[in-house]
Amino acid sequence: MINKTGIGNILPLLNSSGVAVASGGVVVEGNLVGIATKTHPNNVRQDCDMSGVFDLPVTDTAGGIAIGDVLTCTLATGVISDAAVAAGVVFFGHALGTVDAGATATIPTRKVY
Repeated sequence: MINKTGIGNILPLLNSSGVAVASGGVVVEGNLVGIATKTHPNNVRQDCDMSGVFDLPVTDTAGGIAIGDVLTCTLATGVISDAAVAAGVVFFGHALGTVDAGATATIPTRKVY
């Protein structure tokens, strides 16, 4: 195929959060959400992983998170939760662990691009 320009699971995203994002942290550019492959300085475009399984902090907003629940990312903050998709909140992937009601816990997550 002559028009394929890349695999797409690693994309360069611009970190405009105002602070450096540690390796394994969430980087948001526009409606794209990636995971930093190494420390990602502010105002730098750098490769981010767009799919896979990552241990990430996840916040419950709807009475507890179960394995397989849909996860979203709030674009303004990079927070992963079970909030509904809405303006400024995009689909992220699925929970592979559980989070108690009202809590935040680091769990395995399946990031889907």
